[in-house]
Amino acid sequence: MDFCKHLGDPIPHNSMPNSFVWDIKPVKDSKNTFVTHSELDLEAELYTDSSFVDNPEDYFCLYSIKKSVCNGEESLLLSKDDLLKELRKIETGIKAEEVFKTKKFPFAVPTVFKEGHELQDENLYAQDYILTGDGIRFRSDVIEKVLQFAPQLIDAEQLEALGVLQRILEHSTAVKLFLLEEGDLVMINNKTMLHGRTAFNDSNRHLLRVRIRCNENLMKK
Repeated sequence: MDFCKHLGDPIPHNSMPNSFVWDIKPVKDSKNTFVTHSELDLEAELYTDSSFVDNPEDYFCLYSIKKSVCNGEESLLLSKDDLLKELRKIETGIKAEEVFKTKKFPFAVPTVFKEGHELQDENLYAQDYILTGDGIRFRSDVIEKVLQFAPQLIDAEQLEALGVLQRILEHSTAVKLFLLEEGDLVMINNKTMLHGRTAFNDSNRHLLRVRIRCNENLMKK
């Protein structure tokens, strides 16, 4: 936590006190109606953190306490720049890029991140562009969740663009893969980098995450 404070201002994960450090480990028999990646051992498709809040963090740090011993988990990274290069190779991708810049998409909030809010219903969501001049915001499961209770918020053109993006993410050769060892600390730019992981089956796997809002001095460097 002290290290993160040198980089910027840690921000809470939800409205509960002292939620600056977040445990990422499988949760058995979760009572939540909309479970998030940090509670699961399933594959996490490439996404950006906090896409469902009004102003996602600039960076986040991950610290590996206990790595998976099943040899099935790999971390994934894909930069916004590499994604745009792939989108622009095809006509449908060029069209999709324009949709992502001009139409706002809804992002539903996983249950655990609604703790402390007065409203606990599934209609709590953010709306924003997937692509902006300086960043990207994307997470497929929270967009798909909106389709369950408010499909009118996503039109046919947006659905088509999402399909193009999903196919590129699934087959991209620009994705970087790496393994997190115990004691490893990584810092990821949440505005320019998509991240994800492959599935694993070790219930003892444990990471810590801290979200960071950069101060102006750091952003100028």
